[in-house]
Amino acid sequence: MADRYRGPPPGIPGVTAPCQVPISSKTRRHRRTSREPERRWGDGPQKMLAPVNWTGHACPQIADCATVQELLKLVPDAAPEVLEQVMKVILDRAASGFGRDPECKCGGWRTSVFRDALAQMDHPLLKVWSEEGCEHQGNDPSLPELEDLRRGGIADAVLACAQRRDKGFAVVGLYIAYIVALPPALLHHGAHGNFSKMVRLAVGSVSTEEAARSVAALEHLDRICLETRPDRLDCRQLYVDAVVAARQGRVVRGALKRGSIVLPFCDGCGRRVEAARRCARCKHVFYCSVECQKAAWARPVAGHARTCAALGDLQKRAGTMTFGLDKMVCAECDFGPTTPDLLRWHCTLTQHRRWPERDFIRYEDESSDSSGCGSDVE
Repeated sequence: MADRYRGPPPGIPGVTAPCQVPISSKTRRHRRTSREPERRWGDGPQKMLAPVNWTGHACPQIADCATVQELLKLVPDAAPEVLEQVMKVILDRAASGFGRDPECKCGGWRTSVFRDALAQMDHPLLKVWSEEGCEHQGNDPSLPELEDLRRGGIADAVLACAQRRDKGFAVVGLYIAYIVALPPALLHHGAHGNFSKMVRLAVGSVSTEEAARSVAALEHLDRICLETRPDRLDCRQLYVDAVVAARQGRVVRGALKRGSIVLPFCDGCGRRVEAARRCARCKHVFYCSVECQKAAWARPVAGHARTCAALGDLQKRAGTMTFGLDKMVCAECDFGPTTPDLLRWHCTLTQHRRWPERDFIRYEDESSDSSGCGSDVE
């Protein structure tokens, strides 16, 4: 039986639950003697860490880190309690870059360089977003704090955390820091969409309810990024929204028994279904019924009768690969992680998309609502 979901860490890192740095330990009086107990995290008055320096942290592993890069290197192998503290420190650093100059008179969003980058991409929401405010009054990815996160390897840390079995809710917090540190033009690029899906696939490969809740939170964050003006992405509010989405996220029935949160993609009807079988010959595609298999076999474009042998050879060459920033996954059928060349070969044979648009791996079915709420798990 899967472990009961205990929820994310209480509070909002950097707001209501600051990084815990003991300033003075509490003295506990006993009957005969009075002694100074061993210092513990959260013991004594708390205060926010400085945005640049965390040398006073109670965790010695974090206190010994001199740079953000050294701090993020703790993510793959650190103990779960250390990983949670690293996530809080990173979120505190990301939150320190929001609203740096609330009285800015630079001319607003209309003169922003980030807006120009989105205009070159012909972003559809530019005509909907208001022109008030600017990145200096909100989230500014050009600030040194957020630039340090990008150069320090926040994307590698997110992917490494997603592959841990004891990641808890830390992967969501690190993903929020990655979102606010990413320039808007890259945040709305297909490369980010591919990375986002790879993170969700890595998290969903473990059949626990906690992993399913984390996937629900990650998908909800992607929806917010698609609809919110980039300079208004406040990591503190994103964390609150992620906690709500994790508590309300729908867990597909039978996913925990099947061993994966990710639903298979039927090559015949193009839907994600709970029960699907792999093609016995190529072992590359799935079908939910005999009717879908027959329809895909006789399909005029990319019919499986003509591509089955080639897909089987592709499956053997792809083998089992690990997740990484140099890997990609298919936007439709979750093939991967694999190299860009093998993915291009796969998309040519199957006519699938390489770049995801609004591909949410657990909510693409007819019975789900647009908000992704409504839980199947108490």
